[in-house]
Amino acid sequence: MYPRCLKRVLDFCCALAALCCLSPLLVALTLLGAVKMKGNPFFTQPYP
Repeated sequence: MYPRCLKRVLDFCCALAALCCLSPLLVALTLLGAVKMKGNPFFTQPYP
């Protein structure tokens, strides 16, 4: 029963908890990258 029903729910809950715990760190690192690079921290490429 565990592999069929409970594993997906447990994986989802663990991933959601990890995302909630790590999201402030990810936001802080993104802002730090924006300040250090003096601009957009995300890679953008102009289309021809």
